[in-house]
Amino acid sequence: MFAKTVLVFFGLSFGVFGLWALIAPESLARMVHFSLDTPGAVTEIRAFYGGLELGLAILMLAAAVYPALVPGALLTLVAAAGGIALARIVGLVLDGSGSAFMFGALAWEVAGAVLGVIAYSRLDPA
Repeated sequence: MFAKTVLVFFGLSFGVFGLWALIAPESLARMVHFSLDTPGAVTEIRAFYGGLELGLAILMLAAAVYPALVPGALLTLVAAAGGIALARIVGLVLDGSGSAFMFGALAWEVAGAVLGVIAYSRLDPA
């Protein structure tokens, strides 16, 4: 039950963020203070931020319905959230880019990685 709750929460979170990036990439870009100067840049945000986040959301929400997917979805959550958190920490240190958004995103990413590890460790090995 804990694993399912973790997957639903982070699946919905990835889904909301992915839809935001897909539907309103300019709004997302303003939030993190970068500009989308060309149509290709807008498409890249829609595809990478929107598409990847939506794909993660689909996997996590599907795992909440199909128990066989739970271990893989949890490992994906740990890898994705942990990797993003690590890269964000490097960016914060090297670039001095601290902001409320950056620290909030980092908290969410660390929570995803930690809760994913806890949920995975609590799975029944059978």
